Amino acid sequence: MWLEKIYEENGQFYLSSIERNGVRSANRIDELPRINAIQKPNRVSIQTDFSNWQISSAKYYLEKSGFDSVVDEGHRVFSFEYQGLTYLVPAFVLMKAFFRPCKNAFKFLFRPNGLEHFCVPSVDDFSKINFLSYDLQRSSSTGFKEPLSWMWCFPSARRLWDSAYSFAQSGLISLELPIGTANGVFHGKKIENIFAVTRVHFIKINTPEFPYSFVTDHSPNIHFHDGVALVGGTVEISQSNIKCDENGKFSLTDDEWHYVQGLIKYRTKEKTRSQQALHMLTFLNAILEKMGNKVSWEKAQFPNGNTNLAKYYFREWSKNGQWEAVIDYLNRVRA
Repeated sequence: MWLEKIYEENGQFYLSSIERNGVRSANRIDELPRINAIQKPNRVSIQTDFSNWQISSAKYYLEKSGFDSVVDEGHRVFSFEYQGLTYLVPAFVLMKAFFRPCKNAFKFLFRPNGLEHFCVPSVDDFSKINFLSYDLQRSSSTGFKEPLSWMWCFPSARRLWDSAYSFAQSGLISLELPIGTANGVFHGKKIENIFAVTRVHFIKINTPEFPYSFVTDHSPNIHFHDGVALVGGTVEISQSNIKCDENGKFSLTDDEWHYVQGLIKYRTKEKTRSQQALHMLTFLNAILEKMGNKVSWEKAQFPNGNTNLAKYYFREWSKNGQWEAVIDYLNRVRA
């Protein structure tokens, strides 16, 4: 599926999408975070300066992705060069990388003054922010808060946030890129000298830009994932970032599991809810032990030896911030 354009109707924004067979449909804005591009097999760790990015063509991106339907140019695609390849990055992919947690941020992204309604700087320290959304108020994840603080305190980062709404008013899915250099992992499909990007994980952005005068001491280094490292081109939660309990175990206690159940989503083949919960607890504990003990995926012990299923759960939880929320909670209660 390709998001073709954005339009306004009766005071609400909608997204027009098109399938490979040419069938078009309308999607609500609140459905945007759940829309995932088809994952491609290639990934690469990249450092890139946004000043070197250019505007490309949606048609060109879709041709390289094997998408034959004729589309409007209502979804902007950016391009940049890196080590002999041309990377094509859709604006929607960037939105999911910049504005996190997506499920919450996208509710405010396409509104006037949306950032002010989503989060505010701390009274004691303007370089730190507090969430206004009730379900995020307990989160202390720097991987969520540092990028939002950056958008509050640096001019081009603020324009980045505001531009999503401004472009939407013109019927365009696009962004105004910020000033800075990004380190991250780009996933996609490589076709000859073209890399069609389907997902981005920013790890860190460094900006030479001066912040606003009310927060002149703000760090120019913006971390998008707390406790994250690049391992063989893959985003991995740093094992040492997970604290063990008083018995030296990384797996969950009953009280911890009671709370963590509300942080993660899962759907398994087990028939009853209790069987599903037990299945997920078993895999979650195995992943926590793997991370905490710094064991590779291949050497870790998973139920029935099912490493691929454990990797799948970990990827799903990591994509939408659920894993970060679990680690954030455990590190607070185990302090």
